[in-house]
Amino acid sequence: MCTVNYNLFIPSNRLNSLKLHQYFESEFVLPGYDDLKFTYEVRRINLGDDENDIVIIIKNSYDVIIKGKEKKKDAVLRVNPKMDANLNLSFRFNPNVYHPTGNTESESHILPLNESRPESVIPSYISNSTENPILYKIASNHRYADVFFITSDETKIPSHRNILAEYSNLFAQIFDESSENTVKINVNDFSVDTIQSALNFINGKPDSIVGKEMEVFKFAIKYDIQALIVSFF
Repeated sequence: MCTVNYNLFIPSNRLNSLKLHQYFESEFVLPGYDDLKFTYEVRRINLGDDENDIVIIIKNSYDVIIKGKEKKKDAVLRVNPKMDANLNLSFRFNPNVYHPTGNTESESHILPLNESRPESVIPSYISNSTENPILYKIASNHRYADVFFITSDETKIPSHRNILAEYSNLFAQIFDESSENTVKINVNDFSVDTIQSALNFINGKPDSIVGKEMEVFKFAIKYDIQALIVSFF
């Protein structure tokens, strides 16, 4: 086994600029080993007094041990957004499998300023969410719908307050403050397809957001639908 060190540096102003649940991705090549390219994700998971509310996930698809973890296991690190992330990483692997291709001296990787957005990661949110055909069948019955999302073109999308309140504290607050038997929620900045896809997701059909992830993610953030937000992790 051989060990190659790598220093990953991310400035604190870049970390602290992340809003809750926002993330970006970048990558680096292990010095001297062009075949070993690692993608990493930096995500904010808290907005409070927690000093470790940034998580950095270094994705590992090789027969490599990162910082003492098992082979082919991602490295998950927690850092303080108020301080520079200056991470000294070690990578151990069989030199007969991965051969050096150039300079093997350790180097630093400084994060570029461009930011990625949530993208389609189908295995993640489908594997983290369980399909529930019974719930979907019940929720799709609009006979007793008591909530309507109203879009900019006056389209009405029916739903049920018990289900929405279970998934979102914001929806629960809206319902608590309303004296109407049927609650209307204006959603002028989202399309019918986006809203219906998000509702189908929480109603037990996780594959409903395939191909619509970015807009659904925005909808989930605005209305604090935590089960949908964390599915993108």
